[in-house]
Amino acid sequence: MIEWRFLAAIFGILLFFTSVFMGIFDFRSLLSKGFGGMGEWMKNSPFSGILDIFSRPGESIHEVDIYLYPKNLSLNLKENANITLNSTKISNFKGEINIDFVKKEIELRYSDSPFELQSTLENVKIENVKIKEMEFRNLKMNVVSKEWNSTSENGTIKILDFIGDSFISNGYIELKGNVSKLLKKGEF
Repeated sequence: MIEWRFLAAIFGILLFFTSVFMGIFDFRSLLSKGFGGMGEWMKNSPFSGILDIFSRPGESIHEVDIYLYPKNLSLNLKENANITLNSTKISNFKGEINIDFVKKEIELRYSDSPFELQSTLENVKIENVKIKEMEFRNLKMNVVSKEWNSTSENGTIKILDFIGDSFISNGYIELKGNVSKLLKKGEF
C-alpha cells in the first residue's frame, strides 16, 4: 500500500523538476488564462450581475465625453433616471425615449403606464443613464477620453457599461460619464 504512494510522489517530483528545468509549464500564465477564461464565462453567464468577482472596476473604468450627431435616436431606460426637459423636471423615469433631431421633437413613453409625453427638443438633461451595450454606426461624432481623442464624420463605435449623464440639444447628444470599454470600428 505504501508503494503506490511512494511511486506517485517520485513521479510528481520528477514532473515538477522536469517542468521547471525545461520550461514546459508557465504556472503564472496557466493560472491567469484559467481565471481569465472563468471571468469571461461569468460575464456572459446569467449570473453576471450577481457574481462579478472576476472584474476589476478600478482598472477598467474610463472617463469619456462623447458627442453624437444622429438624425434620430431611441433609448430604453430600464432603471430610473431623472430628466429635465426644457424647464420641466421628471423624476424616476423608466421607459423609452425617442428623439427626432430633424423634426426637433422628443417623446417619452413610460414603461409601466400608457402615459406619453411629446415636446419640442430644446435642452434635455438625463441623469443616471446606464447603458449596458450600445453601438453607433455611420454618424458624425467626437469622442474624448484619456485613451483617445477622435473626431469622425462617418464613424462607428461601441460603448460598453456606460454610467453617467446625457445632455441633448438641437442636433446632438452628449454622453458624459464612465465606460468599461469603448471600441472603434474594427475592434468588434
